[in-house]
Amino acid sequence: MGSSLSVSSPGATLLAWAAACGSLALATPQDGESRVDELLRVARTGRTVVRPQAARRLVRLFEGAQPAEREALVGRVLAACGETNADLATIGSALIEVLGDFGDGRLRERLWSAVDDPDFAWRPYAARSLTGGARAAERPRFDALLEDPIAPVRAAAVGAFRVLDERGAADLLRARLADTDDRVRRAAADLLVRWGDGEALWWLLEELHRSDHFFDRPTGEQARFQAHKLLAAHLPDTFGYDPGAEPDVPTNRSALERLEAAVAERAGGVRPTLPAVARAGGAVQGETIGLELRSCRRGEFFLRWTADDGLLVGQGRPTRVALPAGTVARLLARGRTATEAVSDRRFFGQPGCDVEQLSWRPPGEGTTAIWIVSKGPQVVQGLRPAALGGLAAELLATLPEGPRENPRLDHLRSRTRAALAAIGGALD
Repeated sequence: MGSSLSVSSPGATLLAWAAACGSLALATPQDGESRVDELLRVARTGRTVVRPQAARRLVRLFEGAQPAEREALVGRVLAACGETNADLATIGSALIEVLGDFGDGRLRERLWSAVDDPDFAWRPYAARSLTGGARAAERPRFDALLEDPIAPVRAAAVGAFRVLDERGAADLLRARLADTDDRVRRAAADLLVRWGDGEALWWLLEELHRSDHFFDRPTGEQARFQAHKLLAAHLPDTFGYDPGAEPDVPTNRSALERLEAAVAERAGGVRPTLPAVARAGGAVQGETIGLELRSCRRGEFFLRWTADDGLLVGQGRPTRVALPAGTVARLLARGRTATEAVSDRRFFGQPGCDVEQLSWRPPGEGTTAIWIVSKGPQVVQGLRPAALGGLAAELLATLPEGPRENPRLDHLRSRTRAALAAIGGALD
């Protein structure tokens, strides 16, 4: 079918090719707009839910086209990417995440330039875009990304080694089994098992014991589902383990005992001593204030303050820091004044990759109040209400500063301050 298309008018021929395939429109085309331009527009500015669909359809259009038509399509995509990383950021995350699927060296260099730029607004998406078409010559660059400060970038780098099947990197992957982020640990464990390292199964099995929450979010359950899916791909039977039920229900206790025996047989030995960060976490008592930060530029932070003057850093099995007596009572008093001054619960600049969430649950109150700040790639001045900014500054002052052996605590205050600034603006 593609051979009958003229290449004298790339936009028109691609539109005809898409129509011949019966492609379903995601939006009403504008006057004189080609199918390529329509998909580019929708992927950039359409409703959030349809942007990834439009981006994937653009890739499918490319995959079904003839060589000359492919070149024309890639040229149009390159033009949309502009000349600078700032230009590239404006095309949005959905398009950035599929740029690597076009197999074009020019687009890959644009992606690498974005990943190498710590201020690029969509770094994790650019890293994932590079993963599927990872090339052997890029191995040193992916090595470096395994140490990146952004956890989703590290997870993407693990995926690149899966594509490359670079088994000489096994030691680098084993080091990721002590990563502070559970997504990275699971990805590394899964790949090592695929490469024949049965001992890594213990890391996936340990996730099935998790029952932790971050306030009302069931982080343990989410981890159980993800780990169970990976384990099921490696073991012939998971013995009826139900990731949607707590690990201590009788059926899951029985399943875990049988799974442990199966993993021991497959791994050829007894259970190793897992690093503290990889051990299953349980319920936390007395969490009163939470600050969850997710920034594509400055990383992710999960902080909680407990009624007994504890600071918990991280998800799963968090690191605990003892605070001076009376610290949390003072924060609660300051926070009550701040939160009462703010009526709205959400302060979106626009949906994006920078999100700040304050959770508030004083002792004796059964429900959690939540305030959210979210924005896209553009700076939004004064996005965070001043009252909440004052509270954030006081929370920041309780965090450890300076170098620490524990990577979760290393320069925690300065790193958190940078994330807060990237999301809602600098604190006074």
